Amino acid sequence: MIKRKSNHCDNKLLQLQYWIVLSICSFLSGCFFMGGGYDSYVNYTIKPLQIHGIILEKFEEATGCFGGIIIKESDHLDTLRKIFYCTPQENKVWSYVLAGDSIYKEQGTLEVFISRKDSTRRFTFPTRD
Repeated sequence: MIKRKSNHCDNKLLQLQYWIVLSICSFLSGCFFMGGGYDSYVNYTIKPLQIHGIILEKFEEATGCFGGIIIKESDHLDTLRKIFYCTPQENKVWSYVLAGDSIYKEQGTLEVFISRKDSTRRFTFPTRD
């Protein structure tokens, strides 16, 4: 008697391969095909914002040199994500901020002002160029 290989095992293997390929494609599309890259993200997401609020918290993103800041503005909370912090000193807004600092940014610019006690520091919101 000849024993046949089960189609069930073949189907399970194909499903596993499918999910692995799908996961890799999702990862790559998020990293490389982000509508022009990180600089485009900053220009289309951060630059148009007007921010006048208080920093509640900062956090590191799961991968790379990226962090986020949670801001309380008059009547709502906002989160700035994907702040690149492996940059020159004049761009290290994420590294500098602490909970309780005030943050100001005018619409259409990447200049950020952080006020703490009696001092205000100016940063340029980081890009990777």
